[in-house]
Amino acid sequence: MLSSKHAPERRPSAENLQDGEDAGLTKRIERLENKIDSLEKELWFRSRRYNAALTSMQRTLNITIASAMLVATIFCIWIFFIQHKQNLSYTITQPLSSAPLPQVAPARLPHPSLPVQMVPMR
Repeated sequence: MLSSKHAPERRPSAENLQDGEDAGLTKRIERLENKIDSLEKELWFRSRRYNAALTSMQRTLNITIASAMLVATIFCIWIFFIQHKQNLSYTITQPLSSAPLPQVAPARLPHPSLPVQMVPMR
């Protein structure tokens, strides 16, 4: 069975409407209109708060993106201009395995039985 909340309302016809019923319906309509007004105001305030929070988040995101772009720009300037001016190249032109080794003359070591001579520093 349907409760009174879910039951369809019976609408009185104009000729059957009495003064007491008219006053009751008028009060009910006024209460509903007041309720609608208060809900509209609450919705308006909530939307304002939501928009303010959204604007704040967008501002924070914009600052973060701008900071990241600034850091990336400075890094690119450092890599391409400063490092290039100093001729510091990080690229290897030949593989290490094919690079010829420098020829070094073998070192002549004194015989282990000879005393070590101290050489003054210049």
